[in-house]
Amino acid sequence: MLLAPDVRFTYLTGLPTRRFANPRLRGSWDEQGRPSATWSERPMPPITAEDGCPGFEATVAFPASAAGTRFEWEVIGDGPAGAGRSLIAMEEDHPASRRTVRSFVLRETGQTERYHLVLARRELLVVASFANRPFDAGYVLENAAIPDAAWREVLNSDQAAYGGAGVGNGDAPPVSSAGRIEVIVPASGLVVLEAR
Repeated sequence: MLLAPDVRFTYLTGLPTRRFANPRLRGSWDEQGRPSATWSERPMPPITAEDGCPGFEATVAFPASAAGTRFEWEVIGDGPAGAGRSLIAMEEDHPASRRTVRSFVLRETGQTERYHLVLARRELLVVASFANRPFDAGYVLENAAIPDAAWREVLNSDQAAYGGAGVGNGDAPPVSSAGRIEVIVPASGLVVLEAR
């Protein structure tokens, strides 16, 4: 069987810390790289990407006869949302679709298929409240997905520039630890925090 050049699959987190474990590449091909309705799966060893963030990579050999074929792929793994979950955000450009797959057409020359979870390494936390009173003494959020970090407020819907009273975290930037953070939130408003 003649082989087309390998396809390298790269998953780039863009996050400064490791959040995912046990990553696996799944695709619409069999163990020999031929199109298949039964998807094959293989581990994706960890890499350090050009931006210094963790990532994962795997290479698949396809037969030359598969050139021009459209394949689908996804990355699954363990993370804050649970084990064996898709690590790719919704991809199909249709409001009713919940599919989390990527696709490519196999070329006769080598190719790399990349997925960027987060670009520019910005970790943002958006906290909104529909309450008629501010949480000026702080609102506690607890979730394992919240990283340990110092945060700065990058947007506050209650800023004076927007006609608000200025209730927010500007003078006392919050710090999260062990998945817990306390945030000052304006009444019927929101704050956006960025990890430093």
